[in-house]
Amino acid sequence: MKPEMSDAVEAGSRASRPTSGRESAGRDTARGVFLGVVLSLAALAQGAHDLWAATAVYTVTLLWLGAGVLAAAWSREKDGLPLGAAAPLALVGGAMWLSWRQAVNPGDSLFGLMDWLCVLGMFFVSMRAFKEQSARDAFLASLVPVLAFEGCLMFVQHLQAKNFFNYQAPGTFPNAQAAVAFALPWIPALALKVWRGRGAGLWQRCYWDAGLIGALSLIPLAECVSGLVLVLLCVPFLAGPRTVLRWVERHRSWAGGGAVLGISAVAWLLWKKLQFSCFVTGLPMRSGDPLMRLSWWASGWKMFLSRPWLGVGPDCFEFAYPSFRDPAAELSITYSHSLVLGLLAETGIIGTASLAVFGAWWLRQARRLGSTMQERWPFALGTMLFLSFAVVNVSIEYLAVQIAIALCMGLAVAPGGGPAWAPRKSGAIAAAALAICSLPWIFQPWLASRLLVEGEAALQTAELAAAQDAFSAAAGYDSRHFEPERGLARVHHARFKATRDPASLEAAVLHQRRATELNPMAATLWLDLGVYLAESGKPVEAWAAVEKAESLDKGRPWWKADVEALRVRMRKAEEGGRAEKANAGTGGNRSPQPRPR
Repeated sequence: MKPEMSDAVEAGSRASRPTSGRESAGRDTARGVFLGVVLSLAALAQGAHDLWAATAVYTVTLLWLGAGVLAAAWSREKDGLPLGAAAPLALVGGAMWLSWRQAVNPGDSLFGLMDWLCVLGMFFVSMRAFKEQSARDAFLASLVPVLAFEGCLMFVQHLQAKNFFNYQAPGTFPNAQAAVAFALPWIPALALKVWRGRGAGLWQRCYWDAGLIGALSLIPLAECVSGLVLVLLCVPFLAGPRTVLRWVERHRSWAGGGAVLGISAVAWLLWKKLQFSCFVTGLPMRSGDPLMRLSWWASGWKMFLSRPWLGVGPDCFEFAYPSFRDPAAELSITYSHSLVLGLLAETGIIGTASLAVFGAWWLRQARRLGSTMQERWPFALGTMLFLSFAVVNVSIEYLAVQIAIALCMGLAVAPGGGPAWAPRKSGAIAAAALAICSLPWIFQPWLASRLLVEGEAALQTAELAAAQDAFSAAAGYDSRHFEPERGLARVHHARFKATRDPASLEAAVLHQRRATELNPMAATLWLDLGVYLAESGKPVEAWAAVEKAESLDKGRPWWKADVEALRVRMRKAEEGGRAEKANAGTGGNRSPQPRPR
């Protein structure tokens, strides 16, 4: 029998053996619960910011994709893969890969690339998982416990703070604003659940009330003025797109006045945000400077202009920022506090444009849903609420928040994913096997990080052989990261200080040079290289490394003190070298060139 005829017979056999409605509903519910549990665990694990938690999420996503391909091939229903979503997702993934290839710090940027691929995979599975109401309800219900827990935890953190009314409680997230960003997409859907459930049982009402109260409480507990204003502005839109459009047509004057009021509120919000943004990661900013956020945005814009096409690399804002920092900004921030500027700085025009194309595709799918969009309107509204918040605040810097907005967008347009495609069984088996074979590649960065921890512990206890073995093994697992090379340089330098063996110092210089090649914008790497070169008797190269370090990190007093201390040491070393040469009667006319101060 020909393959084409075999596929037709197989498709007919699927149609002749439909599953029962109960089985289908149970499968949809299980999918929703599973994705909700994964997102909840990612949020509780500090937003999946730690590498072990991120690796677990990567693994689950990859295995879920493989299982989805197998299920689509063996499904007895027309429940294939959303073929229409593949092209825009592949476009974004390709743009992020190109940006990573040109990253200033490819080792750390690899984590950003893996975050993006994981999020794109989560959106793809959501297009298949959230087609039915039962899956949406199960997913939303599974988020209620984590939202309620975050609210309770942040309240307890406020009670333990010295100043209850001047403290940003982070909850389980590293940053309080990230906790707000995680909760915002679900507030409209939870609000409608509470509103429509007034006739339900007591326990059901209390359950949805707990989720909504928990999500809303994160906003004042994080002292997030922007989140509060945006939630208030979106309340009229909870009635749905049709109701809102009809009301606008009947009350044009009221609609115009409301628009003016909303614009005024946003303008006031921006000013207050710029005026009172005084805390980043719990540390006070320089007092008396109400517009510090503008300097962060200006630094992000300069970063974008330095690499306009592909940016500095996914998740590399933190490493490139010191080179573009305003000298008055004493803190080193890890994100731009603006979704647009952050994307431009990290992924350039190509990465940002690919996301814009994806956004246009998403809006087109939402328009195609027609009447079905009325049911999914809360998730579309939650998406808009999150994006409005992210323009001037922390947003997708944490994996759990990225997954949250990806799933929310998938919930809004899941039935509009285009034609369903059921792959052949042989192709599905090959794809699943490829996913399993990719697991070692996913685990390599995490294994390397464990070895780095072991090497650091051995180095602290002067077990140089064990430290060298650990750092060498880490370099074998993750050759793109600079930390193993830096660790090996420290090991050889420690061995030189103990034995005064010149070969060890040469090895330290070699590994430190490799570290600067892998992360050329890290000022501390260049400063350490200057130390090793100075001790090697290479003052010209040492001064060049120190000057490079000073040009990369600007404005911080402690940094200036470290650099000046090294300058003093190097001058003394040069003077001592010249005195030795003078006493020996050789090399008197070969003194080093004067160094700029």
